[in-house]
Amino acid sequence: MILRAAFWISVVAVFIPREPDLGFGPPGASAFPGAPTANPPMVCGAHESSCPTALNLAVDLRNTILANLDRVKAELNEQSDTASRRRDIADYMSKF
Repeated sequence: MILRAAFWISVVAVFIPREPDLGFGPPGASAFPGAPTANPPMVCGAHESSCPTALNLAVDLRNTILANLDRVKAELNEQSDTASRRRDIADYMSKF
């Protein structure tokens, strides 16, 4: 049983994605968090013509995802509030 667990732990460890070296430096190394194109020659290397566009697309994608997550969070909070109000009404009505 222990050998089987050790085997599966090693299999999972092999397939865990590692942080790839994309040449962007460590996370958060940009001078301005919202502007990854602050220093394109340093970030992009020999791909200066297409790199800023790709970086801007990545920022736009991130902003879109965060906006969608905020919207879903607001919807879940609204549903939770509605459900708690219904429970409160049901509890109040059950007293009679």
